[in-house]
Amino acid sequence: MDLLAPAKVNLFLHITGKRDNGYHELESLISFADFGDHLHIEESENLSLNIAGSFAKTFKKSEIDTSPASNNIIIKTLWALAELSGRDPKFKITLEKDLPLAAGIGGGSADAAAMARYLVGAWNIPHNNKLDEVLLSLGADVPVCFYNQSAFVSGIGENIKPAPSMPKIHAVLVNPRQSCSTQDIFEKFNSGYRKTIDLPNSFDSAQDLCTFLKSQHNDLEDAAIRNIPAIYDILTLLDEFDGCMLARMSGSGATCFGIFDTKDQAADAKKKLRQTHPDWWIKAGILN
Repeated sequence: MDLLAPAKVNLFLHITGKRDNGYHELESLISFADFGDHLHIEESENLSLNIAGSFAKTFKKSEIDTSPASNNIIIKTLWALAELSGRDPKFKITLEKDLPLAAGIGGGSADAAAMARYLVGAWNIPHNNKLDEVLLSLGADVPVCFYNQSAFVSGIGENIKPAPSMPKIHAVLVNPRQSCSTQDIFEKFNSGYRKTIDLPNSFDSAQDLCTFLKSQHNDLEDAAIRNIPAIYDILTLLDEFDGCMLARMSGSGATCFGIFDTKDQAADAKKKLRQTHPDWWIKAGILN
């Protein structure tokens, strides 16, 4: 089976508090792109993992290990659900890694979630509290990536509600090919906490959505820019393109996105950015 692990985009991200265990609470409106990593999974006599794609060479040795002690989140997911269901994991897995690592668009979490969706079906694992606990233990973004639909999340990522009705969004995603550690960014976050917000029931157009989003924020943006100044450059460039209605960073960075009025305007921005910054990772596609 071939599975898409789509890029996750935080349309806004508010930090609303901090728990006693050190984890920050947040609220975020999340959407998914029509592109991402791909997993090819087939049954086998033993367990193996092969990594291909644009970012295959960025993996460390410990991240291609298939033992229960592996640091690869796909393999962690496989062993966790094998233990939950009493199964023996024997698959040949190929990951086509085309999303940058530590990029704020849920690449690893999306890969783990795609693996989990496959196993839930293949092994007939019931979707109950035990499964939810396992998914959250793998990473805060894994549950919403498993849900795999536009959503409003709160808590540390465990509270997931369907997003308001939204139109398709023409977007360009840009990453300077610099990793941005989520832990480091949260440690650098030193702003105040926001109050919770109420979302409208629907957004009738991309313009309506952007009008709403302009009054929201990504509270980690300033901390991420201090860590990777190129984020500021990307946001400035995106904002200058014709038809760009909103430019913002996703997650803890360093990937930024621009929402465009039309498909042609998004394609033109992608083309021009690739000409001026061939070293950056740049994708155009549709959210929702």
